[in-house]
Amino acid sequence: VAAQLAKATAPHTATVQGRTLTWQARPTAIAFDDLGVTADVEANVTMPAAAGAPASPGSLSTVGVPPTMGNQAGVQAAIDDDAVNRALWAAWQGGLTTLALDQATVAQIAGPNFPFRLEAALLTRFLPSLAGRLNPTDPVELDVSSLLPPVVRVTGTPDLVEMGMGEVATDIYVIEQGRRRLVLSVAAHVKVGASVGYSAGAVQVSFGNAPTVRANILASPVAAVDARNLESMLQTVLPSVLQLATGFGGGGRFPLPPIPGGLQVLNLRTYATGPALDYLGASFDLR
Repeated sequence: VAAQLAKATAPHTATVQGRTLTWQARPTAIAFDDLGVTADVEANVTMPAAAGAPASPGSLSTVGVPPTMGNQAGVQAAIDDDAVNRALWAAWQGGLTTLALDQATVAQIAGPNFPFRLEAALLTRFLPSLAGRLNPTDPVELDVSSLLPPVVRVTGTPDLVEMGMGEVATDIYVIEQGRRRLVLSVAAHVKVGASVGYSAGAVQVSFGNAPTVRANILASPVAAVDARNLESMLQTVLPSVLQLATGFGGGGRFPLPPIPGGLQVLNLRTYATGPALDYLGASFDLR
């Protein structure tokens, strides 16, 4: 048992977009009773800060009371939303929310699953004032950087969690005869719901189809653009971009390590739990 605990509590690393992500968990209390075993666990996620990362005192911390566990399923777990925000803060500090996207990058990550082609026709479809000023087949490139860390709040309904991102700076370029031409420079504030599920050995994160977007146009050198049309475009495209960004190549799927003994996860359910409903709960059976 001691050897397995030592293995479980050792730091684990993974390479994400060329950067090293480290996570570590250690039990702070273990109790046995007629219902089985209950463990309290502390965890942390770290990543070296990327060059030029904004200074930040740390991740969002709130007061939360853990839920009481029952025996409705073989395994029950609850994660404080502070732990999720710690992981998101580490990813933000590490530069994972800074993206450079073009059609080749999208195709490499998402394959044929990305529903839009990054071409000027996508812009003119939503922003009619650009029509006739851009060649519809010219490639489009996006430089995206979140100036504030993403923050998750467990809501339960209508989505399991809500993620907010402030000051998402986006520069949109068209490539004309091999040269970049700035079309729009935008600062956006985004809220979007997300749900968490499990399938085929992986956690699946799915974003809602109707994010709330408030956009400020910082520069529009090609033509004046209506901010309402821009927000409509971002509301349509952002869920697919977020799915792409958070999947890190898996389309929102995060494969889990094999369970010892060949056990399989069955009947997984995710929900909001705790007295204040601010914990992300999961229950499942093992077979």
